[in-house]
Amino acid sequence: MACSGRGKKKIRMIKKLIEKYKSIGDRDRGILFNIFNAGLIKGGSMLVTLFTTRFYMAYFGGGSILGLWFVLLSLLSLILNFDLGIGNGLRNRLVESLSEKDFTKGKKYISSAYIIIGACVVLIGIAGGIAFPFINWHSIFKIEIDTISKENLLLCVYITFFGILLQFFLKLISSVLYALQKSFLNSLLILISNTAQLIFVALYKVGGASSRLTALSIAHVICANLPLLVATIVIFSTKLRETRPSVKFFDKKYALDVMALGGLFFVVQLVYMLLLSTNDFFITRLGGTERVAEYNVYYQLFSLFEKFIYIMIVPIWSAVTKALKEMDFLWMKKLYRRLHWIVLLAVFLEFVIVPFSSFGIRFLSNGVYKVDYLYAIAFALYSGVLIWVSVLCTFANGMGKLGVQVICYSAGAALKILTVTVLSYFTDRWIIIIFINVFILTAFCIAQSLWLNRFFRKNIGTQIQA
Repeated sequence: MACSGRGKKKIRMIKKLIEKYKSIGDRDRGILFNIFNAGLIKGGSMLVTLFTTRFYMAYFGGGSILGLWFVLLSLLSLILNFDLGIGNGLRNRLVESLSEKDFTKGKKYISSAYIIIGACVVLIGIAGGIAFPFINWHSIFKIEIDTISKENLLLCVYITFFGILLQFFLKLISSVLYALQKSFLNSLLILISNTAQLIFVALYKVGGASSRLTALSIAHVICANLPLLVATIVIFSTKLRETRPSVKFFDKKYALDVMALGGLFFVVQLVYMLLLSTNDFFITRLGGTERVAEYNVYYQLFSLFEKFIYIMIVPIWSAVTKALKEMDFLWMKKLYRRLHWIVLLAVFLEFVIVPFSSFGIRFLSNGVYKVDYLYAIAFALYSGVLIWVSVLCTFANGMGKLGVQVICYSAGAALKILTVTVLSYFTDRWIIIIFINVFILTAFCIAQSLWLNRFFRKNIGTQIQA
């Protein structure tokens, strides 16, 4: 009888949760749906990331070749940021078109965006193909020619470069999925890609570290692009058949509109890239490529909550865009406050990791590195502030209000370059780069929070008076 009573109680609780879910608004329901699915997928991604880092160490045997792969991928992946903000511009404009059910308008935006990106791919590909043989890649990566030959290194650069260019074009489907408020599908695509790479590094055992780098370059091209290609074909054959991209629907007016809005996003992407995506490069200059491998081990461990929170809040961007169009400022402010509680919880959990980080560092590095608790505290702070940044930027980006980001990131990037350059004469400890990032990003978070609070106070006050 007792078991039966508990069973009935659980059924009543489930029914109440279902009723509560049905009673909330469509916007909140859509966000919860994406968060729930993304959360499940991200759980799998976190496991894949942990094991991939460990298998990378075994695949290369640790050391300079592994560091070279991280720096090579990081450096060439910067290309993905040079889309002139087209992806984010399309995302915001497509939300508006689909909410108005204007499919012709949506088709023009999509067609114009794909053609612009395609032109960028061709131009960048030609420029890179001509210039790369004349670049001293061994000097850039600070790696000896005895470790990897000039020809092999150039081949790996070419393979990775053209693979990322293909990804640069195909990745536009991610913006379309965000606009459809199907952000969990993007998480699924990433999970599929990362899982495929994990399987490859776990099973491929042929050759030495240098030849394995070439094999991994080819595998990365396939694993990163095949899921995006399949998603593109499926989406434009089913859900968005009426807005399938076509050369005939390229429209200069729509292209300029996407580029005007995207231009601001591009500036933000560029200065953000200079601020944070240069970590691998500066660490290489301070301590060599082997230190980059150490940095990535710490980052993979402490970025777990950051990545999980980011995936959760991704659907909020498009929801904020729609809410702003409908002038639903009260809903926006209520959600903004709720997310700050999530930030506090996530930051607390980052510091919970610190006492147990010794096991995590040994596991991820396959026993190569031992924990330095100063480094662990630095990465807990770094990941915590990145979580705060992601929440603030989600709202600002959804609203298309990017001024604070442009100013703070530009000043921060200049400050970082200057500070690291000066400090490099006195120390080779790469952890200073992480502390500098924390200082700069905290200053940004304070400035962006003040701006958002003033925005909500002004617009909600105006609505109440009206």
